[in-house]
Amino acid sequence: MSGWINCKETLPPLDVPVFVSGGNCEPMILIRSEDYDENGDPVWVWSYWTGGIYWDNKIKSWAVYDAEWDDCYEPEYWHAFPEPPDAQPFA
Repeated sequence: MSGWINCKETLPPLDVPVFVSGGNCEPMILIRSEDYDENGDPVWVWSYWTGGIYWDNKIKSWAVYDAEWDDCYEPEYWHAFPEPPDAQPFA
């Protein structure tokens, strides 16, 4: 499937935006985020980004600002964003 990864096999890293599809999701961009359950234990949820997506040259990864978490997203597949061709910091 040309780079698409089954969510049952491997999940994307936390807080990195990825393309998702399948399951109950139309093709969209989501972020796997950490949250806490009622006992204070860490759990993860898919988050929908509401702000911007940018390349963070310090961590060499895509990042987001402003995301809204929700536990209703259940994608079957995800795909990483490509790295930009010239990841230089802004002057």
